[in-house]
Amino acid sequence: LDEEGGEVRLVTEFKAKLKCSKELAAPGVARLREDRERPEALEMLKQSLNNSNNFLEKSRDLVIPAKVKEVEEATPEEASPDTEKEGEKSEDTEKESKKEKKKTEKPDEGLFTAKELQSLEKKISDVEKWRDEKLEEQEKQPLSEMPKLTVSLIKSKIQDLDSEVQLLIGKARMIKAERDRAKRKADEDKKKEEEKA
Repeated sequence: LDEEGGEVRLVTEFKAKLKCSKELAAPGVARLREDRERPEALEMLKQSLNNSNNFLEKSRDLVIPAKVKEVEEATPEEASPDTEKEGEKSEDTEKESKKEKKKTEKPDEGLFTAKELQSLEKKISDVEKWRDEKLEEQEKQPLSEMPKLTVSLIKSKIQDLDSEVQLLIGKARMIKAERDRAKRKADEDKKKEEEKA
């Protein structure tokens, strides 16, 4: 090249050849990078799945129980009180028993709905199924072709799974904070009532 032309021609030709060689090498470099980084990304996915499964198992104890409809007590017609006073007394006792029931209900019954946990469980199983299918496809594919299972795809699945878990954790924190506030308020109200008494 030195003999054929001056320095300006040398620099432009060198840049053109460099660009051409980089374009030719790019797919190979990308496949090499994918091959090197994929095991680490798969390990991160495995950890994310394990953490999500552990969270799911621990959360099963914190499911909000379904509201059971109370068995309606006998109507005044069925009860047929002898006098109106007895009827009034039964209404008063009924109101008192409902108030007591509200007081004795536990505020810490649960944090998650069954539907939310089913959604997380489905997401975990979908990611596991996706991973297994992609690994199988990747094993069948020759190394000279661009991989089907890329690091960026794996990272997006990890992010999806982690965001689902973080959403539930955030919800649980909010519910717990609300319950703590309600408990403090109830304690303050009780204290005031005791002071008045």
